[in-house]
Amino acid sequence: MGQRGNYIIKSKNKVAYYYTHYHALTIAKDLYLGPKRFLEYVTSCQEVDELMEVAWMEGCVVVDISQKELYFWSLHFEQNTSVIEHYLVQLSNKWQGWKIKHLKNRMHDIENILTIDYTSKQDLPDFIAAKKIDIINDVVEDWVETVIVIKKADKIEVRKTQNIFTSLILMYGQDIIELLLEKSRYDLHKEENYRSCSTIVIDVDNRELYVDEYEFGLKESCLSKWPEYNITIGDYGYIGVLKLAGINTEGLLLDQKHVIEHFQGITCPKNDFDPVSFAEEITESDDDVTFNPNFFDTTRPRRTILERIFLAISNIRKL
Repeated sequence: MGQRGNYIIKSKNKVAYYYTHYHALTIAKDLYLGPKRFLEYVTSCQEVDELMEVAWMEGCVVVDISQKELYFWSLHFEQNTSVIEHYLVQLSNKWQGWKIKHLKNRMHDIENILTIDYTSKQDLPDFIAAKKIDIINDVVEDWVETVIVIKKADKIEVRKTQNIFTSLILMYGQDIIELLLEKSRYDLHKEENYRSCSTIVIDVDNRELYVDEYEFGLKESCLSKWPEYNITIGDYGYIGVLKLAGINTEGLLLDQKHVIEHFQGITCPKNDFDPVSFAEEITESDDDVTFNPNFFDTTRPRRTILERIFLAISNIRKL
């Protein structure tokens, strides 16, 4: 249990690694505290000798103090492109004078920034291809798993799947295009809809394929299935991959009111989980249960005096 992450602090020739058991969930909120408070929090975390394996990592931050550079990614970060762009603008006001970059390719990008050999030491997932009959029989009824946008001869064809997810499609290979074109047609949806689904854009004429969410090892695994295509996979979001493919997004963007609402949700999330109390409740019913020492990681950013006052007032009002 946990949302594990690593923080990497670079200062001149020194690099230090830190570990968080829960705060990969709130990286966006923690960074929004600004450099002073964020660095104070990070250096109070457990210092470790190496980075976690990619299968366990849910977020990572690099802070290069000497160069004033901030890089980050998180599995729990906002998916809507419009909100990401708004957040980065606001974050730059908190980290004035810093270069800030949201890492679309996660640990691949971290590896390049740190000039280390990391990804080659990780085990590649075992991706499989969808079965032809499952693609043909897939019908959207209750939810949307994947949106596929096929750009061909200046026309846009939109298809949706309910049970066929991104890796199944990519591992099938480019022959899947004709199968998809035989399925029901849809219009491009607005950014506010289907936030949890994935998007694939296939530009047939220019032999470009774009995927809106990074998945470790997927590009390497499917390259041979799309020999004629240049493949771009990263955390661009739905609108982001449409823009990469040169598709007009007018009328699709999230309106400013909802952008602000989502922004406030990621910068002011509730995080009241107390692992110690939770463990006590569990052991009351099962005294044989054991916990990993990292389970009890309660390190979090220190609240300011004003924040403690507002919290106290809020608790009084609840009584």
